[in-house]
Amino acid sequence: MVAQIVSPSATADLPGLKRTLHTLKGNAGVMGLTVVAQLCHSLETQLAEEASMTQRTLAELRSRWMAITTHVATFVARRVSA
Repeated sequence: MVAQIVSPSATADLPGLKRTLHTLKGNAGVMGLTVVAQLCHSLETQLAEEASMTQRTLAELRSRWMAITTHVATFVARRVSA
């Protein structure tokens, strides 16, 4: 979902983008990933008010998601080798 949201062509399917953002926001909130949920909320607001998303917020989402996946990969790697 993050890859779809940060894709340069994401706004080509605006209804799909809004659904993906909303789904990621909800899933992140349920999983306790509050920063990701807040970033998704900011992007939803930007779309509603300006019909576009700022590169800064998209970069923050991409960066946060990369940090999460790196952390999870480290945990999984430890678990597999144990």
